Amino acid sequence: MKFYSTLCIILFWSGVQAQTPQFYADDSVMVTAQRFPVSLAEISRSVVILDSLDLHASPASSFQDALGYALGLDLQRRGPFGVQAEASIRGASFEGTKILVDGISLNDAQTAHHNLNIPLALADIERIEILRGGNSGVHGADAVGGVINIITKTAGKTFALDMSGGQFGFMNTAARMSKSGDNWQHSISFENRRSDGYMPNSAFDMLNLFYKSSVEFKRSSAQFMAGFNDKQFDAGAFYSSLFPNEWEHTKTAFLSASWNRAGRAWKFSPVLSYRRHFDDFILDNNRPDWYRNIHTTHSFAVSAPMQWRTTIGNIAAAMNLKQDWLASKSLGEHQRQYLGFSLGLHKVLWGRLDVSFAAFSSYYSDWGWQTWPGIDVGYRMGRFKLFVSSQSAFRIPSFTELYYQSPGNIGNPNLRYEESRTDEAGMKFNSMAMSASIGLFRRSGANVIDWVRGDDDDPWRVENIGTVRATGFEAQASFYQLQSRWIDRITAHYSYISADRNNAPFQSKYALRYLRHSLQLGFVHTLPLDLQARWMFQIRQRIHESRYALLGCRLSKTHGLWQFYIKATNLLDVRYHDFIDVPMPGRWLVIGLKRVWD
Repeated sequence: MKFYSTLCIILFWSGVQAQTPQFYADDSVMVTAQRFPVSLAEISRSVVILDSLDLHASPASSFQDALGYALGLDLQRRGPFGVQAEASIRGASFEGTKILVDGISLNDAQTAHHNLNIPLALADIERIEILRGGNSGVHGADAVGGVINIITKTAGKTFALDMSGGQFGFMNTAARMSKSGDNWQHSISFENRRSDGYMPNSAFDMLNLFYKSSVEFKRSSAQFMAGFNDKQFDAGAFYSSLFPNEWEHTKTAFLSASWNRAGRAWKFSPVLSYRRHFDDFILDNNRPDWYRNIHTTHSFAVSAPMQWRTTIGNIAAAMNLKQDWLASKSLGEHQRQYLGFSLGLHKVLWGRLDVSFAAFSSYYSDWGWQTWPGIDVGYRMGRFKLFVSSQSAFRIPSFTELYYQSPGNIGNPNLRYEESRTDEAGMKFNSMAMSASIGLFRRSGANVIDWVRGDDDDPWRVENIGTVRATGFEAQASFYQLQSRWIDRITAHYSYISADRNNAPFQSKYALRYLRHSLQLGFVHTLPLDLQARWMFQIRQRIHESRYALLGCRLSKTHGLWQFYIKATNLLDVRYHDFIDVPMPGRWLVIGLKRVWD
């Protein structure tokens, strides 16, 4: 711990003393994961932005894998390239992460295992905003660890083709076409990704389709999105070590339509959305008829947010309705209704002090009415920003946690909802040349939901395991403009988490298997022959497990409209796992060619 802490303090203060900037680099980056869009430099919360450079120049070939390079986010994967990944923030369960696309919630009611089944290629994404810390005061249920908001690109006038291949029979083909006129924009994309597998029972075949359009009227605008994701994959020991030959086929479709009308001091933005998820799961693919589950989930939602600029500050209010239906061979047929109202106020005083307050009152058909408040306070001093925050949050059990029954996993229909409060304090520094931040947080969770078992031969059972308190430290520094011939950008970040249930008398599948230490160093630089290189080095240690190091790299050469690239992950060929009994791949090389037509 002393080594990591000392290194992060040195990184932070050396960055603060680096150069005298002329303006705030992050003033132009607007964070929309909050109800009030504000610049990254002004928001009084802990936020990470994965911009286009982070996404497209990283060793990752999917946005799911790219999330693994974000500070405070623990990407736990059962398979690479977006086969199945679960995003945990600040040690909270992945079920406690709110997933948004352009502000529209896409969390899966059946199980958060499918939350990242989103039909987006890297080329579809402008940036990803990761807001760390509870946020149910704005977003309602499931925002316990934080919120991930994926911002899709606006259309231009381009056609892009990206083809790559690599070890283990890996092939990826992606194409995106966009067109725009005076008052309209359209874009459509296609992606197919497949592999024969890096070990037995690890093959996959995936398809993504995505369409987005927008129309500008005289005093309003409308937007429509549609997407489809189809995945077939070997799921060897994904959910239970007792069954190493599992297999799964999922299909996800979503539609959304939104309308925006704005006046001089107000904005009204109603949204209709629908999500359908199909899950065909075979427990033992050697005898597929012995135990097979087919689940279909439908979610329909209506959101009506409104904002006003007034003399007392910016006011936001919203009404949300949602209906979830589940039809399942093993879970049965279930539905639940949800109604929520939120109200928030954002006020800036004397040009330096800002205060944001939000409260969310929700009604669930199974649990009744509850209210979840939160407050953020920040004070800006030149290039520095001090902030404190206190946020309450909750999550409701998924249908799988409530009703699932199999030889390896047993649900619990008597679960209570999980609730928490997160208090944090931190400091930020932003300039044209660099950014840095440092912060502390403490999350107190009650009725924490987890899958537990006594020993390796027992099935997993879902329980409210009681109170879990987690304390953490985070630090990051990024240098954008270096007076160096070779190095263009350096990033470094570190996070530490400690919970008070480290010696529980049971095995924890998720809630107590957090990432205690996470250190990452990134370098972007130019090599001879104008080769562009980005290196990502990580040291990770999960609680009660061994430390391991990962090294990834992307090399690229651009000539005109063509780009040739090589991606390599786990260059050190380290043996590691994110989940018990599911080994992750060793070294994996991918070679690709990309062309863009304007």
